[in-house]
Amino acid sequence: MLCWHVDYWDRLGWPDPYASAEATRRQRRYKEVQGFKTFGTPQFFIANEPLPWEKDAYARIDGLVDEAAKAPSPVRITAEATLERGVITVGIRLALTDREQPPAETVRIVPILVRKAAETAVDRGENEHRTLTEYFTVIEAKSPMRTTRAFAKGTRTTFTAPEGVAADGLSVALLIEDTATQTTLECISIAVEDVAPVPAADGTEETGGTAGASRIPQAHVDEAVAAAGANAPELQRVLEHFAGDEQRSEAARFLIANMPDKGYITTVLRDSDGNEVPWDSLAYPTYKDSLAAIEALEKKHGTLDFDRGSKADDVETITAQFLVRHIDQAFAIWLGTPGSQRVGFEAFLNFVLPYRGSQEPLDDWLSPLRERFAAARDEVGAEGTLEDLYKLVSKDAGKRVRFNERWYLHPTDQSFSEMLDTGQGRCEDITNMTTFAARAVGLATAADYTPYGAHRDNNHAWNVLLDTDGRGFAKSNAHAAKVYRKTFAIQRDSLPFVLAEGREPPNRFMGSKNAVDVTDQYRETTDVGLVLDAERHSGEQIAYLCVFNGGDWKAIQWSRNAYGAVSFARMGRNILYLPAVVKGKTQTAAGAPTIVTKAGEVIRLPGTSAAAEVLVTSVRPRQKSVDTGEETPVSHLKAGTVYVVQRWAPDGWGEVATFTAGTEPERVTGLAADGLYWIVAKESRRLERPFTIEKGRQRFW
Repeated sequence: MLCWHVDYWDRLGWPDPYASAEATRRQRRYKEVQGFKTFGTPQFFIANEPLPWEKDAYARIDGLVDEAAKAPSPVRITAEATLERGVITVGIRLALTDREQPPAETVRIVPILVRKAAETAVDRGENEHRTLTEYFTVIEAKSPMRTTRAFAKGTRTTFTAPEGVAADGLSVALLIEDTATQTTLECISIAVEDVAPVPAADGTEETGGTAGASRIPQAHVDEAVAAAGANAPELQRVLEHFAGDEQRSEAARFLIANMPDKGYITTVLRDSDGNEVPWDSLAYPTYKDSLAAIEALEKKHGTLDFDRGSKADDVETITAQFLVRHIDQAFAIWLGTPGSQRVGFEAFLNFVLPYRGSQEPLDDWLSPLRERFAAARDEVGAEGTLEDLYKLVSKDAGKRVRFNERWYLHPTDQSFSEMLDTGQGRCEDITNMTTFAARAVGLATAADYTPYGAHRDNNHAWNVLLDTDGRGFAKSNAHAAKVYRKTFAIQRDSLPFVLAEGREPPNRFMGSKNAVDVTDQYRETTDVGLVLDAERHSGEQIAYLCVFNGGDWKAIQWSRNAYGAVSFARMGRNILYLPAVVKGKTQTAAGAPTIVTKAGEVIRLPGTSAAAEVLVTSVRPRQKSVDTGEETPVSHLKAGTVYVVQRWAPDGWGEVATFTAGTEPERVTGLAADGLYWIVAKESRRLERPFTIEKGRQRFW
């Protein structure tokens, strides 16, 4: 039994401590969906049917419940719940009766924290001067979670336990509901197990609770303090300040333990010898002017690329006053959020608490934004959802910083104050401003990104609203080959911790220590298992899977190399890839190009099949910018232009034909039907797209 305490009786003068507006909304939804003329208190629903208002109705409840329990369920759900340091962690696994299909789009899991029994003294109303014993009271209901096949592998959510209530006084219920019809498909109750800390082998305290706060080894905190050097006393003051507050102390430990490597980083332009070339993109009125200036510099200095300039490490520069104020404000916002919309502690640590968005200069953005959005929840109203609140603050953020292509060539992140001054930026700046605004109202908003586009050049970052369990996706980016989510927590199983000493990742994205793979929250994925070419992978412990971007192959995922056998986890479908290894600082192909089809089939392109021909009409398909929304039309052949047809071979692109375009499409013969091809115009910037041959025509990737 679950008892939802409604709040509409609070008007009589005695506020029920367990009443909530969400419970009232839930009861009203029953009325609307099931067509009731009215509703009452108490009101019982058994197997989705209201209990008739009859004289002996209450006496028949047990029998009706037993009878309803005999009905078969379309789903099977298992779970466990543990209480540790005030945080209840719930692990959930969902098994589908129909293994071919997931539940309908409207089916959701609703995790609910329940207090088994509580005594409440009533000082007004019809129960004045009585002490009521209330059973199976709903303390908090999480926002409904989408049911997907990922639940079969397991997911989790967290609750903050009521102060002073032991584990045996709580339980967790999981409702599987069809939200369109407000019907319950299954419901289970889980006992909460109390997990006591146990000493670890190194003397630190390890626990079985949530990752993040309750699993922060003291060694990681000590390492951060040691790295602070002369600034160590500032970090110590923060730890001492919160020593008497368990949750705030854990939050401070979390921030400090994960602070190394974070800081303000400037970006400069360098030549191939590493020399800095003076550059200011904002000195030019438009992006085209700025780009032309860089191209002119390259004619003088050779190939130029953006690289790290200076860095101001947080551990060496942050002050105790800044950090204490930020933590206190973040907790005030989080604890002031309605329980049904409040994220769990783990999601709070990574997506609400942090004081920075990326590598921007440190700035106090929380104080002004907290003041600006003080009335935001009132603006969206009592019926407002997380999505409504997010739309409000993100719209405000979008007005403050507008996208301008010129900032592509100014890749140093701006501070909050700088963005207010300039009013412009690139996607990273806009993402940061939206992140700041969301955190200021207690919303968990992640910065997700794809390192390199798989169907177009460049990369992209964006914001995504997370649910109360820290999950979410942005539908407009569901085509990405790989999506990573920035976390404040250092991911100690990431590539930098796996690479052998002296080895470097192939690019800065692969070198990130603060990102988790969330591709499967966006789209259907495939684990791509391959066998590498024997002569190419020898001696390499790590292999990479690349996409074609900017005229080159860019690594976006890694795998351990087990004698040539590799498996790249959770790769997007309908995408062209290339396996590779990095020897020294040189990336080398380690196998044939590979396509993962829409259905998840893995097809290799060795280029060894019978000869075929292709009708060449263009060098690039129609493309749409994810930043501006502008569409670039198909890039057709231009009459009089010389084009080079190249085929991918084990050693790279090799020329197979050259032609001068006329007014009609060009027919190229003698090509392998299972090959990968690339047509580039001489003197081009090599931004054309590769293609395969399908029924004698180009199929671009």
